[in-house]
Amino acid sequence: MIEWNLLDGTMKSKFNANAAIWDSQLIGKHLYLACEDGSVKIVKIKKDSVTLLKTLQKAETRCLSI
Repeated sequence: MIEWNLLDGTMKSKFNANAAIWDSQLIGKHLYLACEDGSVKIVKIKKDSVTLLKTLQKAETRCLSI
């Protein structure tokens, strides 16, 4: 996942989820990521950085929506 500065087209921050991200939901400063490997990752968005807070246990199937 890459966060872009839309004003000048530069990359602000980068986060490697180690799986394809199928869906996301932003709640406040937390971003919930539904991943193809069945996990849900919760990341915190700060100015110019994205930090992994927690990975919820993987399911036996893909997580396509959150």
